[in-house]
Amino acid sequence: MKNRHNRLNRCNRRRQLKPYASYHVICKINRDEIIFDKRFSDLFEDVIERCKKKYSFQVLNFNVIGNHVHLMLNPGKNSPLPRIMQWINSVFAKAYNKLTGQSGHVWKERYFSKIIETTRQFIATFEYIVKNPLEAKLVRYAKDFRPSGLYHHLHKVKGILTEKPIIHKLFERCKDFHR
Repeated sequence: MKNRHNRLNRCNRRRQLKPYASYHVICKINRDEIIFDKRFSDLFEDVIERCKKKYSFQVLNFNVIGNHVHLMLNPGKNSPLPRIMQWINSVFAKAYNKLTGQSGHVWKERYFSKIIETTRQFIATFEYIVKNPLEAKLVRYAKDFRPSGLYHHLHKVKGILTEKPIIHKLFERCKDFHR
């Protein structure tokens, strides 16, 4: 009962928002199902691209792993994080359900978000996202994990990532991460 109570409190807590902040966002798939194969990773990336045309925000880093997604986002002035994430998650869920012939919830619960307060936190979050596929033993080298910011950066895939000199330096620093 205690775990359920803590989870309910976490879901009902008021989300912390801060103007011009960067966020680490995690979205988990319902029942921890592994749904993100290449087809659905590509679909998720496409939804992010479409959302960027509708709302003002920057994607600083990301990865799409079997049953969850990590995003490092910086919402624009008139595009609050909740509106961006509601659009991404609902559009993806509708498309996923249509393609699979399913109905109902795709996402486990509301997304988790944490404001990135310091430069040290920014770098640690950035590297955590890059290392996540290594920790999950999905690849030997982080640069080989296709649905990720590092892969997009190294292969110059356009559409999702925001080009900034500091982001470029961080990706270059991470390109040789391995397990």
